[in-house]
Amino acid sequence: MTCNILASCQESETLPQQNVSSSKNVEVISRNINLEDFTVIWLDANINKSEDCLNTKVQLRSIINYIKTFDMMDDCIDCINEYYTEKIFFIISGVLGEQLVPKIHNLKQIQYIYIYCLDKDKHEQWISNYAKIQGVFTDRNTLCSTLKQDVIERTKNTNIVENSLRNLNENRTSLLWFEILLEVLIRMEYDKKDKADMIEQCRLYYSDNESVLKDIDEFDQNYTPENAISWYTRNSFVFRLLNKAFRTENIDIIFIFRFFVKDLYKQLKELNEEFLKFLEDLDIFNIILYRGQLMTYDELQKLQENINGLVSMNTFVSTSMDKEVAEMYAGDGLRRPQFESILFEINIDLNILIKPLANIQEHSYFKDENEILLPIGSQFQIKSIENINNNIWYVQLESMNETDTKIKQLNNYLKNTIGEEPTMKKFIHILELMGDVAKAERYKTLLQIENSEATIEELEEMLRDNDNLNNNTYTILLDKIAEKYFRSGDYSSAIKNYQKLIEITLDKNVKAYGYQQIGEIFNEKKDYHEALEYYQMSHTILFDLETEARNKRLLVDLFLAMSETFHNLKDYENALVFAELALKIIHNHLPSGHPDILTVYVWIGDLSKKNGNYQATLTYYNKAIELTLLYLPADSTYIAKIYASIALVYAKLNDKDQALSYFKKAIDIPLFSSTYLTSYLRTNDLFDTLRLTDNVNIDVELDLYEKNYEISRKSRQPFSSKANSALDCIILGSLHFRRENYETAIKTYEKALMLMEKDDKLLFNNYDLKAQIYYFIANLYCKQEDESRALTNFLKAIEMYTCSQNFKEIAVCYIKRAQIFYSLNNIEEALMNYENALHSKLQIFAENDIDLIDL
Repeated sequence: MTCNILASCQESETLPQQNVSSSKNVEVISRNINLEDFTVIWLDANINKSEDCLNTKVQLRSIINYIKTFDMMDDCIDCINEYYTEKIFFIISGVLGEQLVPKIHNLKQIQYIYIYCLDKDKHEQWISNYAKIQGVFTDRNTLCSTLKQDVIERTKNTNIVENSLRNLNENRTSLLWFEILLEVLIRMEYDKKDKADMIEQCRLYYSDNESVLKDIDEFDQNYTPENAISWYTRNSFVFRLLNKAFRTENIDIIFIFRFFVKDLYKQLKELNEEFLKFLEDLDIFNIILYRGQLMTYDELQKLQENINGLVSMNTFVSTSMDKEVAEMYAGDGLRRPQFESILFEINIDLNILIKPLANIQEHSYFKDENEILLPIGSQFQIKSIENINNNIWYVQLESMNETDTKIKQLNNYLKNTIGEEPTMKKFIHILELMGDVAKAERYKTLLQIENSEATIEELEEMLRDNDNLNNNTYTILLDKIAEKYFRSGDYSSAIKNYQKLIEITLDKNVKAYGYQQIGEIFNEKKDYHEALEYYQMSHTILFDLETEARNKRLLVDLFLAMSETFHNLKDYENALVFAELALKIIHNHLPSGHPDILTVYVWIGDLSKKNGNYQATLTYYNKAIELTLLYLPADSTYIAKIYASIALVYAKLNDKDQALSYFKKAIDIPLFSSTYLTSYLRTNDLFDTLRLTDNVNIDVELDLYEKNYEISRKSRQPFSSKANSALDCIILGSLHFRRENYETAIKTYEKALMLMEKDDKLLFNNYDLKAQIYYFIANLYCKQEDESRALTNFLKAIEMYTCSQNFKEIAVCYIKRAQIFYSLNNIEEALMNYENALHSKLQIFAENDIDLIDL
């Protein structure tokens, strides 16, 4: 629970840098996901048979990279429905088009429809009833030319309402955390390896798109920081990937482009200073910018419903100081009913401007446009929307600063803690703070930032050459070495280095920190009384200091560490005392929305539950929920965990309705399934909740869950639907298991596994969850006395647990297999599996452990 206070010290330039490059040839960005704005879906019965179709597909990919082809109508319809958040350019043969177009024409994801066939005259009559159909095409060159022009138009008219322009009343916290992550990436230092990493990932993603690969080669050979804006404003892979990544807050893609984003912001900041000075010399402190575009009527309605509301740009937005240029892009209303002509009039008060607005005319790829670029996070109020001449809608926006004082305080605090040159650890720490634990773990693994042996050798070599190191740098090195030894399990070496740190440092806070870290080591070794002695030494040093001189963060960590140790000793009363002391300090020294506050609320709630005080538990859990909903992203893992914990409390209180209500709230959080569910299942907490469905209630709950399954599945976002559907299947499987519907339970669990196979996000680094499902299936086969399939599934569970090195569960599976072989009188195999179980338990227990004696 402790936090490394030395991490806030300025590290010496001689310290080795972390490797932030991805492993060679590892595909970080999946080609199975569309990372650009547009999708081509093409339905033709001869799609994979005709050479013309294959050649057309190659040509289309030079315009839109992501293409899905189908020769069966039902499969195509399923795909269109699943891609309801995408922008689809739909190509279809004439015969099939006459059947399908009436069914899909009005879907909002369908942008344009192209009839591609040989008989133009036959189909030109019926298409006149459908505004989205761009024509009947008999040759691929005309088709591709028309589609290319439509793509250019839709790119210029990217909907700044749906994603780029967000309702701050609802999404303020999501913007806050996205901006903090972006700020970390902008402040980090990069080198040539980071560019090489980006190039490699883009080449992997576009590996079968020759047109884009040429662009990537050009970028690789010619890019310089001075032409970052030029690359971002041209229609290239850089713009297409980054623009969508900014609007959808896809931090994974932005991370791939991290060095480019830093260059882009740096250039914008320089141009911003030039532009503001130019305006200041002319005594201009307010400017009006214009943006013209086409927009659907539904999109316009969203704006009208939000008049006087606060909105924020979610990506870089191109504007002009020339109203006539903007009006040209807006059009004159002739595209109705499909599109409305919109002219944004944006009033900017330069005195309250925080973000780097810049005139990029001389640096844009299109230098003939008088272009002003509005940066990500620019905030505005919608003042009015008027249709003046019945052709163009005029939308007036006015610049605003953050109005929520608490959000502003949290924002400032987090930015101050980032530091001028943050490392990857800070990036990962922010992910953990915002509750995206799975992604944080992913970056720890993917980026290979911890190579313990090599790092220890490098740091110890630096220590030996200590003549040039000051006391501060020397203690930082000792701390890093000790930490690496600690994480590698060499506790003795870790303690020696912390003791040396205590002897050498001149800072009493650092001495206290050293004792505290030694306490952590003994806590890890389960020598809790020894841990408390070292914590007490740390406590004594801190309270010998004047109140102002004490490091408050260190004191909080100390009290929480002592609370955890008392908890481990099952002394829950003292654990609660120290947790409340920590909370008091946190309240006085952290902004009210800081995630550390809610984690302490949850911890105190957990301790209250241990003491049997369920009302106090619910009070603290609800305080945590309140903070989470106000200050963390809506899909934060914290929310799901707290909802699940509340469900368990109500289960203990035998309040079935509330328990199931909160459990269902938990499973509606997408990240819940990929982070918390594994331990939730493994500890049987799930069944503590579901036990309320026993007897007469089980049929009701099973029926209710099955009826709501399809509705809830269809209401979720495409990228999270498989994760949630897999979770739904696990819950349904559990309910069928309780009802003794073993065959149905097996099929439902197997469906969960199938959905997980198709979802990279759910599967990544989550082998335990998959293993647990195999374990459930194996037990079900045991119930059916199907020993062969039971043995197979226990073995599959072992394979998954081996990937996560979960030796405890591996041992359990081997014991289960041994028992089956013993029941079959196969003594040799039984002994072999018992030996494997013993070997697994030796990885985690001392040789005299009671579990080993039982085994």
